Amino acid sequence: MNKLEKTIISNLENFLAKAYSTLNHDPNHLFVKDDLGNNLFMYEDDLFFLRINFIGIEHGVELHVVYFKNGVDTPKPVWSLSLHSTVFIKEQFSMIQDFRKSINHMHKYNGESLPIKGPNASTIGRYKYDHVSIKDWKEFKNRSETILINEKKAFESRYEGGLLMPVESLEKMWSEYVSRHKRIHELPDEHDHLFQGYTYVPFSFSWPA
Repeated sequence: MNKLEKTIISNLENFLAKAYSTLNHDPNHLFVKDDLGNNLFMYEDDLFFLRINFIGIEHGVELHVVYFKNGVDTPKPVWSLSLHSTVFIKEQFSMIQDFRKSINHMHKYNGESLPIKGPNASTIGRYKYDHVSIKDWKEFKNRSETILINEKKAFESRYEGGLLMPVESLEKMWSEYVSRHKRIHELPDEHDHLFQGYTYVPFSFSWPA
């Protein structure tokens, strides 16, 4: 089944799974920088693109936005996640960030929960990660991640997000996109009639002796 035969919700879910799997695949991923020097991650396919800004250090902010490329005007924001975080053990900041990347890397898409943030609770050595993975990605509120080092709180983030418009509005926009796409690809070229009935005669040329 191609993308045009699926719903926009199904396509968006598949896109999120691929985008966040790509982000989490390499714990040593090097981000590009935006105009202000903040870390930036971008991922896109033919329908959507994801932009994530990572701002701040000990008190951090993340803004994740997915845009739908409708092919007519400015891409429409359709999904987002906003996160605020605090590092409580500042001297362990680098180790905490490396642990977060490792935890996210462990979260593989299993068809039930998208790898948008980390997996469920996990313990690695003296690090303990407390979280409940996202299942209903269309709307989530008051979610949190906590990292303990030797049972002492070292990091905490709170986040929420979901669709930025009602499902009905998304489906209407998608229906218009599909109809427009099919119409463009089914209409004959406006100059096709000029060549109807024309027989091609090969032409050869040789220089005079």
